[in-house]
Amino acid sequence: MFKQTKNQLRFQEKFSEYLNEFNKQTGFDELNQRLGLNDPEYQEFVAKFLEKCFKEFFVEAKKFKSRQK
Repeated sequence: MFKQTKNQLRFQEKFSEYLNEFNKQTGFDELNQRLGLNDPEYQEFVAKFLEKCFKEFFVEAKKFKSRQK
């Protein structure tokens, strides 16, 4: 079974805070409310999707950086 480390949980919490702030500053939170997308399941899905994207990006960036040496 998958077990999350304290660092992963801390990352998720911080990421969620930054995502919420980004949504407020860009107006996405208002747009989501108007579209009816402001439920917790949708927000969790988006957060997990973005977390996965960032993780994959950093893995690929690391690979690219090591090939540049």
